[in-house]
Amino acid sequence: MSTEAAPSTSVESPMRFRHNRHQNIRVSHDGTVARRVNSSFFSRGLVFGTRPVKANERVTFKLMEVTDNLGAFVYVGFTSHNPDNLKGVTCQHLATHSGYWSWFFPKDLCTQNTLLFFYLSAEGVVHYGVENEEKGAFDGRVKQAELLWPLFSIFGNSSAVRLVDAPRGAELRPKPNRKLVPMKLHSTHSRNVRVCKNAAQRLDAKYSQGYVFTDRSIKPGEALTIQISPGLKGRFAGLLHLGVTSCDPASLDSDDLPDNANCLVDRPEYWVLICDFSDLNCNDEIGLCLSETGQIGFHVNGSKFKGVVHVDATLHLWVFLSVYGTTQPVQLLTCPEQVKDEEKECVVCYDNVIETALYRCGHTCMCFECAVEQWQGKGDGHCPLCRAVIRDVIKLNK
Repeated sequence: MSTEAAPSTSVESPMRFRHNRHQNIRVSHDGTVARRVNSSFFSRGLVFGTRPVKANERVTFKLMEVTDNLGAFVYVGFTSHNPDNLKGVTCQHLATHSGYWSWFFPKDLCTQNTLLFFYLSAEGVVHYGVENEEKGAFDGRVKQAELLWPLFSIFGNSSAVRLVDAPRGAELRPKPNRKLVPMKLHSTHSRNVRVCKNAAQRLDAKYSQGYVFTDRSIKPGEALTIQISPGLKGRFAGLLHLGVTSCDPASLDSDDLPDNANCLVDRPEYWVLICDFSDLNCNDEIGLCLSETGQIGFHVNGSKFKGVVHVDATLHLWVFLSVYGTTQPVQLLTCPEQVKDEEKECVVCYDNVIETALYRCGHTCMCFECAVEQWQGKGDGHCPLCRAVIRDVIKLNK
C-alpha cells in the first residue's frame, strides 16, 4: 500500500510536483524535482502541480539537467482539470483538448540553473520572466472560471526541473484598474467594414478594405486600448494592422486606400505602420500610448514590452486600423492618463537600453550594437518586430 500523502489543496502550501508513476516522470520524495526517466521519449514529460494557483502567484523553477547538443525546451501552462482525476493524459492533450493552456518557454531563456518563472494575472494573461525580471506575456488568455493547476512538459534535452519556493510576499500585486472610456471611430471608413460608435465590424467573407480611423487625433500623453472580438469565445488566427497618420479622415476618399496596408507609406501624407499583428484571439487587447515627445509604445495583453516607434509629435495624428483576415469585430477605448518616455530594454540582448531607430520602418527596439548586427550580420537585414528591410540604423540622441 502506498504511503504517499494526498496532494495538498491549500493555497498557502508551497507548490510541489504531483507524484504520478503512470507516466515517464519520477518526482523526488519532497516533490520539488520532476525528472523524465526515459530520455529517448523527448515528449513524454508531462507533470502537474499539487494545488491550484492564485492570481499573480509566481511558479518559479530551474532546469537542472540540460544537454548541449540540442536546445532545451519546456512547456509551461495550466489546466482546469483536477490532476487527481486524469488518467492516460499525454502531451498531445495540451493542443487538442479543452481545459489546457500551454506555451513553449522562450528557448533563449532555457539555460541550466537559470531561475525562471511564470504567473497568471487576474485578467487571464500569462506573464513570464527570468531572474526576477519580467520578459513578456504569452499569446492568448486563460479562462478563469475554474480552479487552475500549473503544468509542465519537460521536453527535448531538458530532462529535469526543480520547483523553487518564492520568498514570502513575492506574489505580484495587480496594478490598479485604469478607467477606460469608449473612443469614437470616424464616420469615414473603407467599404468592407461597418462602424458603430467605438466598434468596427468587418463584413463577412471580405478580407481586405477594413480601414477605420479614430474620430479625432490622439493627444500626447493618451493611451488607447483596442479590444479584439470582445465578449466572444473561441480561438482564431486573426490579423490587424495598426498605425498613425496625419491625414484627416474627413478629407480622405477611402476608395483610394490600397488593399495592402503596407502600401500606405507610399502615399503623400504622413503614414506610419506601427505593427502588423497576427494570431490574435477573442478578447485579446492591444495597448498603444503616445508620449509628449512622440514615442509610441505598444503591447499585447498587458505584456511589459512589445515595441516602440518614434513619430513626428508636431503633427495631428489619427490612429488607424486595418481589420482583415478573420479578426472581427474590434472596439476602441481610451485612458486619458499621462504617458512618459521610458528606457526600454533591447529586444535582442535584454541588457542595453534602446538607442536606435530603424529606417524605414521606424521601429526603436534595439541597442546600437544589436541594431548593426541585425542590419549587417546574423539578422539578415530585417527588423525583428515587423520584418521590414532595414535601410539604415540611426542612433538616437538622449
